[in-house]
Amino acid sequence: MAAWWRGVRAIVFSPDYGPFIVIPVAWAIAWFLQIRAPALEFQPSIYLVFLPAGVRTVAVFVYGIRGALIAAGSGLITTTYVIDLHGGAMPPALTTAMYAVFPALFSWVTMVAVCRWAKIPKSLSGLTLNHIAAIVLTQGLVVVTVKQGIFHEVDLAGLYGGVSLPEALTRWGAMFLGDVLGSLVGIMGLMAGYAIISAIRLTRR
Repeated sequence: MAAWWRGVRAIVFSPDYGPFIVIPVAWAIAWFLQIRAPALEFQPSIYLVFLPAGVRTVAVFVYGIRGALIAAGSGLITTTYVIDLHGGAMPPALTTAMYAVFPALFSWVTMVAVCRWAKIPKSLSGLTLNHIAAIVLTQGLVVVTVKQGIFHEVDLAGLYGGVSLPEALTRWGAMFLGDVLGSLVGIMGLMAGYAIISAIRLTRR
């Protein structure tokens, strides 16, 4: 049993294979919890706390561009499922891919831009709470604007047709709030997990 667990742990924490296991599993768990919390859905596909955003943010923080690409692939799968869940007609494949993939890629681009502006090294050493807040808020601003822009231009799955400007701004604000809170949940989960692992390692010494 111990040998089996060590093998699993080695694969999960492997820089080569770990992201391909950790990110899709975490993404699936986040959506599982999201769908079972209907009170958080402000409008179809707009959540006041968007848990997958936390997975996306942590994936970018920990794995960089590779994490963004894996999160994008995971998002492509769940986007088609969520559209079907709401009974919407599937939009063109390119539009679906844009909506699913762009958030993860823009999250990575935003993080890189903020890190360069704040002169944070690639190792993210010296990262402060102010840096994390700047990255999360900027990511939310960029990602939500891109997603709402796609909604406005294409009317994804027929869910957003004929929306007035005040209503569109309200939905933008709700989605922004959901992405930011979801990202904070993900980061706090990452920090808690790191603290637990560090404590376990200290007790074994």
